[in-house]
Amino acid sequence: CDTIIEQATGKTIPEIFAEEGETGFRDVETQVLMELSPFKDCVIATGGGAVTKAENWGHIQGGVSIWLQGPPELLARRVVGDGTSNRPMLRPTESSSTENTDPNNTNISNDDGKAYQAALDKINGLLEQRKSLYADADLHVSLVGSDGQPLPAANMVLRILQQLDERIKKDAKEREERKRFQ
Repeated sequence: CDTIIEQATGKTIPEIFAEEGETGFRDVETQVLMELSPFKDCVIATGGGAVTKAENWGHIQGGVSIWLQGPPELLARRVVGDGTSNRPMLRPTESSSTENTDPNNTNISNDDGKAYQAALDKINGLLEQRKSLYADADLHVSLVGSDGQPLPAANMVLRILQQLDERIKKDAKEREERKRFQ
């Protein structure tokens, strides 16, 4: 979705946020989702904030929505690894905490530790605000295995496909039961 937003506006996501704020970005995001929602044989990946606008849920619920759940520590490590330059909602602020408190990541530099803690603080805040919205997704898929370790991409895809298969079978069973209604 973000790639299409950038193509449609001729601006990067950070530029849109800088010029129009989050509200302006969300308006464009809604327009893009509205245009994409009629397509049924595709996957639409949105950022985590798409669910904050009720109109977007109407577009998202036209298909099967999937909440990819990960512990905040994992998400913060990924954000720091990828960089926050294209994630306006997760950029560090002057008042961000600078202490590295990630017990699982002892190999990050002091600067990365500051970025990690800032990202972790913001992710925790956003999750707190949005958790009830994310919970409305059709499927909830964990990004970690039973051992607590992040899943490789292939395993994540398999997990999603398994849950989709279960959902399809459940829906088919419910349709059959409705046919027998007297």
